[in-house]
Amino acid sequence: MKPKRFTRVLPLLLLLAFGLALAQSLPEPVDPLKRAEPEPGKLTFSASLGYTPSGYRGLEVDPARGPYTDRVASHGLSADLALSYALSKTLSLGAGLTGSFAYTQTLRTFTDETRAYLDETHTDFIPRIALAYRLAPDHPLDPGLSLALRYPWAASASFALSFLRDPTVLSLSLEASHGFDPPYPTALRASFGAGFLANDRVSYRISAALSQPFTYATPPTLTAAFGADLALDAESRQSASLTLRASRVAGEVRGGVSLGYRVRGFGLMASGQ
Repeated sequence: MKPKRFTRVLPLLLLLAFGLALAQSLPEPVDPLKRAEPEPGKLTFSASLGYTPSGYRGLEVDPARGPYTDRVASHGLSADLALSYALSKTLSLGAGLTGSFAYTQTLRTFTDETRAYLDETHTDFIPRIALAYRLAPDHPLDPGLSLALRYPWAASASFALSFLRDPTVLSLSLEASHGFDPPYPTALRASFGAGFLANDRVSYRISAALSQPFTYATPPTLTAAFGADLALDAESRQSASLTLRASRVAGEVRGGVSLGYRVRGFGLMASGQ
């Protein structure tokens, strides 16, 4: 294996080794896999923090100084907070906020070997609301429909299916989105995922997604992810996660890592109040 290729797969190997070691340290017998049923009147909270580095080289032309090359390195941080409330066993209302910060360094080299050093930062916040409805909770595929609205103004609708066969779960979803601001982007996204329950506390998951924007001359984006989840209590109401992600668009590959936390089935007030 080439050294460069080995450095790309090393994080995946380390995550797999960590997960296997953790699974062996928790040898409790596995209960049959069950769906996490919504609890009417209860809340679910999730938070995640991600890091995505990227870089590329480009060739451009300055009208005054002629052609130049850019070597660009970017470091992106993102944080996501989400809260959902189960109105019933079939209907849930949610809200969330995604914040991102990117720091970009550009080394610009002209044909006369002069150089320019450019630094740029960008911050963005995207709030959203969502409504999720389980069409047939007793069906083996548990079909679900969700609608979401975010700012800058865009709407999306998705349809999802999932199939459980202890100790694995398969999922499939199809999402369409449309932006209401120029250039009015529209996209279609299909994703497939598989999860494996190692024991009462540890599970693994892999997923792949293909997103096709319908903006003129925009190539599709292929994304793959591998993650591990750790239940922090016996009832799996609290969990922590680690996810490695890679995406490819127009021949460029980007990677990222994120840490997450989730707690479900809690109320705003203690019982008896």
